[in-house]
Amino acid sequence: MGETTSDDQLDELPLDRDEMILVDRLWRSGTSATAVSPSTRRDLRLLQRFLSLDDRKAVVPLLRRHRVATWRLACAITLDVDTAEIVVENAWREVLQGEGAAIGTWSNPRAWLFEVVRRHGLEQGAAPGVELDLDADISMFPLDQAGDVGLLAASFSLLDEVARTAVWLHAVEGFDDVDTAFVLGLRRLETHDLIDGAMGDLRVAAVRGQLLAATDRCHPALEKFLGYLDEDLDHEGEQDLLLHLRRCRRCAARLDAVEAPGLSLVDRVLAPPAPLTHRLRQLASTPANS
Repeated sequence: MGETTSDDQLDELPLDRDEMILVDRLWRSGTSATAVSPSTRRDLRLLQRFLSLDDRKAVVPLLRRHRVATWRLACAITLDVDTAEIVVENAWREVLQGEGAAIGTWSNPRAWLFEVVRRHGLEQGAAPGVELDLDADISMFPLDQAGDVGLLAASFSLLDEVARTAVWLHAVEGFDDVDTAFVLGLRRLETHDLIDGAMGDLRVAAVRGQLLAATDRCHPALEKFLGYLDEDLDHEGEQDLLLHLRRCRRCAARLDAVEAPGLSLVDRVLAPPAPLTHRLRQLASTPANS
């Protein structure tokens, strides 16, 4: 598309006094950690310009910056790339047509976009999870993806949609309880408990999957790791686990992936397919009444 320069210039256009007052009020009222960064403030300015003035060019920089993030969330919700394509295209069509709810005075624009994506993801059919019996024998977790990161991704797919989305927003997007609650349509306290429970389930399921592929030398350490996750490991067991982790890079990497799964999870999601990107650009350049 030959509008790159004008889009970038649009992104930096000064606001008039009334617009500046509006954006400053909205920005200062943000209560979440993700609502106060300079990039979020710039997005909020563009989104307000689009929603209040019907300036379609203002949404192009938003599409450019958030296209990949909305695609990845759609993949996390549906666990199917073909369905995710439909979800992302429908979500951005809604945004570009101005049919969504007005952005609130609190809001993180990415959370606002993600709420639209999740609604369309649920309409298309979110992938179901399974009922995790985390006390079952590890043979109950026949995770067939190769490698420890694959096992983490497979464990992620076992979670139900609400838990998957909560984990994704928390671990990958770095959302706090406020923004996550908005996307999920829950209260903040409910969301906090949900994130804690979902992250715990993900960690335990991932380690149980790793036990299936572990060597005899690493098997006892991973069993201790499960005890550590359950907060049921005595001091001697902790020392044995730490000693093994200092000696075994493989298990140290396993621990890192399970304790901070964001990078591992996002690396399993492919970039948006080129045809989808092309269709989104066409949507952005098409007049609203077409």
